[in-house]
Amino acid sequence: MRLTADFDYLGTFNLAVGEVITERFGTAAARATLEKLRAILGMSFDDLGRMLGVSGETVRRWERRSSAVPPDRMALLVGIDNALDRLLNLFKPERLAQIVSRKADLFSGMTARELILAGRIHDVVNRYEFALAYQG
Repeated sequence: MRLTADFDYLGTFNLAVGEVITERFGTAAARATLEKLRAILGMSFDDLGRMLGVSGETVRRWERRSSAVPPDRMALLVGIDNALDRLLNLFKPERLAQIVSRKADLFSGMTARELILAGRIHDVVNRYEFALAYQG
């Protein structure tokens, strides 16, 4: 019973945060983030949909302005945009798609792209930052 109430509060909190982010971040910025992900990481609409937990067609509608980005997805996009900026501080934009597509021991033989598509872009950034700081 208590756990259900906690999830209800968490859902309400996430919605409220999403609405504040939508107001401050703006729909145009969300669309710019989607375009940046597609351009820099070579992601398709379906890839972005998988990452955001929606269909590729939904992402297409967001980017083409025929549908608004909901607050909960807006909050997710803000975090993804921040993580992408951190990746761009580590790697050249023109090389990033190639880098994340290589299998690496750092990701237990998987590619960073696979983890990114699974919604774990923050984990990818943290691992790269740690590995590069350790080497430096």
